[in-house]
Amino acid sequence: MSKGVCHELALAYDPSIKIYMQSVNGTVDESLGLARNVAFLIGEKIVLYMQVHVIRDPTYDILLGRPFDVLTESIVRNYRNEEQTITITDPNTGRMVTIPTVPRGPPRYGNQFAPRVHRPRDCPFSPAYNSHLHDTSFYQSVGFRA
Repeated sequence: MSKGVCHELALAYDPSIKIYMQSVNGTVDESLGLARNVAFLIGEKIVLYMQVHVIRDPTYDILLGRPFDVLTESIVRNYRNEEQTITITDPNTGRMVTIPTVPRGPPRYGNQFAPRVHRPRDCPFSPAYNSHLHDTSFYQSVGFRA
């Protein structure tokens, strides 16, 4: 999660827990800390509590990776007409939601001028903390912005 999103949502994070993240362009950034048990609302029915590392100025707002895919058993479906959907399963209830994807724009809070990896379609997610930040995006890596 970008520092900008973290501050906009007024999330507390532990600066004593840091990791190094390597970007697709090879640069390495040290995280600012770990925000614990951040609630994410997916669709209208699934709430996930995730551990989120805060990064100073990434090219994304929020980046979800393999742990998210495994936890939610996510399934991405691509169609000939270039549409895309993602189906996510709530690990606690087994409830599933399918969300249509939308084109991704530049990060709202991240580094707007850094090189970006573009994907054909993106998926809307929103943090449960701030419902007015619902214009979000997803890409297959899985990145998403608040």
